[in-house]
Amino acid sequence: MSSSTTPLISVSELARSITDEKTIVLDATVGAAPTDPHIPGAQMADLDGAWSDHDSPWPHTKPQVPVLEAELRRLGVHADSHVVIYERNELFAAPRIWWLLKAFGFDNVSILDGGLLAWENAHLPTTTEPTASRDKGTVSLNPRDDMIIDEEAVCQHLAAQDRRILDARSTARFEGREAEPRPHLRSGHIPTSGSVPYTSLQRDGWILSDEELQRILGPLIDERPIVTSCGSGVTACVIALALDIIGRKDVAVYDGSWAQWGREDGPEIATGPEKTVSAHEES
Repeated sequence: MSSSTTPLISVSELARSITDEKTIVLDATVGAAPTDPHIPGAQMADLDGAWSDHDSPWPHTKPQVPVLEAELRRLGVHADSHVVIYERNELFAAPRIWWLLKAFGFDNVSILDGGLLAWENAHLPTTTEPTASRDKGTVSLNPRDDMIIDEEAVCQHLAAQDRRILDARSTARFEGREAEPRPHLRSGHIPTSGSVPYTSLQRDGWILSDEELQRILGPLIDERPIVTSCGSGVTACVIALALDIIGRKDVAVYDGSWAQWGREDGPEIATGPEKTVSAHEES
């Protein structure tokens, strides 16, 4: 499979290639309907559907290979396809879909910079007509197990102090000042982790510039590889996207995230602000 040199694609680049049979456009907006306004030809990538493992006790964990492979083939994806993912509002689920594809060995995948709003602001067409099914694809997946890790691996990294851990939840949730939205979870964060709210890495659905991302993330990371976490492994991928943009490829996403770690009988937690590792929450 070929690989894009950047995780982002501009609206002008997509507009030039959208009629190419190799271009597969996916709308990852959570809760969107096929008849909502969308980019012509876009198909739905339902995070709560085939893109999560419904047999897992934790929400939004990675799907089984045959399930995701069958879904991609249904969407018409081949080995030489270029998959472009977008959202209609802020970056939330699109980076998770992007990360899953890369973690399952499919590299030629991009996120539309600015999403649907940027497309509309460029006066490019949208439609409310459902997209017709494409011919079945033939893609095969080859997972990279080091890109999505479990609780045991996080515990090992924590004991060895050989990875930097970054948390995408809000500062209030990270510090234990705000209750978790899921029931029966403790409040706080993984010890030694740093707070990088996913909202602080974007503005109006646009990922921040390289310079802004470096300013936020630079003080929080060092030479160690990085683990990203959040509530259920979704917005952790927004941090992974930002790190990729500034050149950090040594990143893994903690799949169970706080839904797993924060359970009542889960591992050790910390509360309050960590010293020198809190990013400012920005809109």
